Amino acid sequence: MRTALISCCFVAFAATYCLAGVEFVAQTRSDGGGDVTVHAFVSGSRAKVVFVESEAEIYATGDYMLSPDEGKTLYLVSPATRTYTKYDVQAMMAGMGGMVQGMRGMMKVTFESPKIEKLLEQDGGVIAGLPTRRYRYRTSYTVSMHITGAKKVSTVMEEDIWTTEQLADPALKVWLKQDPPSTGDEQVDNMIRAEMSKVQGFPLKRVTVTRTTDATGEHSNRSEMNVLEVKQVRVPEAEFAMPRGYTEVPPKRAIEE
Repeated sequence: MRTALISCCFVAFAATYCLAGVEFVAQTRSDGGGDVTVHAFVSGSRAKVVFVESEAEIYATGDYMLSPDEGKTLYLVSPATRTYTKYDVQAMMAGMGGMVQGMRGMMKVTFESPKIEKLLEQDGGVIAGLPTRRYRYRTSYTVSMHITGAKKVSTVMEEDIWTTEQLADPALKVWLKQDPPSTGDEQVDNMIRAEMSKVQGFPLKRVTVTRTTDATGEHSNRSEMNVLEVKQVRVPEAEFAMPRGYTEVPPKRAIEE
């Protein structure tokens, strides 16, 4: 009887074992669509990001992402279909780089006049109860493509980023990233990463305005990410567990960075 009681107590303790962590809610809105709202739990290197609202093609409302290793590996879990997809992010990036190189084998692609400028750094006030630092960057470059004729596309991207150093869990970068999307050119991406590495902390707000100019004229897109709520919490370890009985399915698309 005593042994059984001890076993029951141990099981109950294990089932409710909690980890120190962070809980947050964030919204992303874009002129181009694909708006999402997420509810995330993070503890150390582990993260769970639940899509409570999603108009994106990749994530359906109710889907969630799990990562055990700061985002190096991502599992996209779909309760509606009882399936999951595993993404090796480093392998994905290597594959994208290979694809770009392959395209360059078929046509001449050059990046002209790449430039990244730091325009602003100042106190950013308080967001979601946390002090922030505000940064503004402008990134610009022109891509020339030669197939049957020359085609040029000029891009100017301005970003305002409000970051906090009050959060430390490294898996926050699964959703709260600093780096802008890859251009596909290693030299340009390294230059951008080198400058953006000077931005300290995790973004709580990010406003990005991208303007592109090509033969058809100028086009623009504005996107904004806002962390609405942040809590220091005890997260049940079970939140980060892969569900049992789900079937693995192959990736259909690359997860956007």
